[in-house]
Amino acid sequence: LAEVTGSVGIERNPQLVNLDGFFSLRSVGKSLDVKGSTGLRSLTELYKVRTVSDHLVVFRNSQLETLRALRRLQSVGEAIYIRENTVLSDSVITVFRDTMIVHGFRGQFTSIDNGR
Repeated sequence: LAEVTGSVGIERNPQLVNLDGFFSLRSVGKSLDVKGSTGLRSLTELYKVRTVSDHLVVFRNSQLETLRALRRLQSVGEAIYIRENTVLSDSVITVFRDTMIVHGFRGQFTSIDNGR
């Protein structure tokens, strides 16, 4: 799976501890949503994703500690929403935001009610 022309939704999977099967994904034609997957500690398998045409949403992943795998993301078309990830620190989010700005991101960036 290298390209999805629509959206990718990884949602409400509390038993999910990794994203095996997504390690070749490079492009998402609409939105990439990772929501309510409370077993995920990282998004490691998304490290090859370079473009998301619409929105990137990371929401209510209570064990998520890092966004490091997304540092190679070069383009998000409209907005990035990072909300209610209770372990994800503000410093991790700030580094990710700054990296996206360096890559030319000019859309809406929202970070609300995350951890530490």
